[in-house]
Amino acid sequence: MKTADLDQVQFVTRHFNELQGLRLWVPTGLVLLGLAIAAAFHSAPALILSGVIVMGTILLRVRLRSYYPTRFGQVDAPAPGFEPVLSLNLAGPTMAVAAPRRTLSSVARLIGAFVGLAFVPFLILWVMSPVVAIDQPTDWSRLSSQTVMLTGAPTLKLEPSALLLAAYFLCGSLLVGTWLWRGHRLSQGYHLVLGLVLLGLATVGAGLGYVLQALFDREIGGIAQVFVPPLGSLAITLVLCGAAFVLAGLLDHRQLVRALGQPAEKGQA
Repeated sequence: MKTADLDQVQFVTRHFNELQGLRLWVPTGLVLLGLAIAAAFHSAPALILSGVIVMGTILLRVRLRSYYPTRFGQVDAPAPGFEPVLSLNLAGPTMAVAAPRRTLSSVARLIGAFVGLAFVPFLILWVMSPVVAIDQPTDWSRLSSQTVMLTGAPTLKLEPSALLLAAYFLCGSLLVGTWLWRGHRLSQGYHLVLGLVLLGLATVGAGLGYVLQALFDREIGGIAQVFVPPLGSLAITLVLCGAAFVLAGLLDHRQLVRALGQPAEKGQA
């Protein structure tokens, strides 16, 4: 086995449970997408469809409980100082791979430090930024001209919801924190990219007054039509966060499958 392949197998072994994207990220994302339907269409059919998606996702997660152990093997009890051992049945005989243990406290400190360091400037920017709002949230075309702004500092009526900004911040922090926790590997870079996109939306929303004023000063206010709608719509927030979770889960699952391969059928050498 090549050194790169062994390193990949050791990484997958160390994070075998977390890389089960079809059980973790994907169901969570599907639930958010189901809720987005109810938030976007306030009608009985939309509520029914949303409920069907949420219940179907829960049933799917229960059904997939035995999928990963059946296909890839079992996680054995850890030896002292090592991560749990994954018993793999790749081509007949069992192969066991172990890796040095990373303590839960070190992981918690790493993610906590990142979230804390990111939250402080985010909160300061949100508090100090001029209040911005759109009179009619569905008429995004008005963002292309200075008429949407009042004289002086932006002081329109509808401020971006703190709940939506918090959702972007927390989901983005979770994705970036996961990337850091797993050793900030290049193969896990999609967690970083998706997390930075959501954190970027949270940051733009927190400093929306500064951002819009700068765009209007440069006569490019129309760009705001791209990023302002997600800051004022619960449905779009749920769609973006849910889609990011689903994509992260599918890519995690793909990485696990590529590292461990397709188990051999019984009787094959």
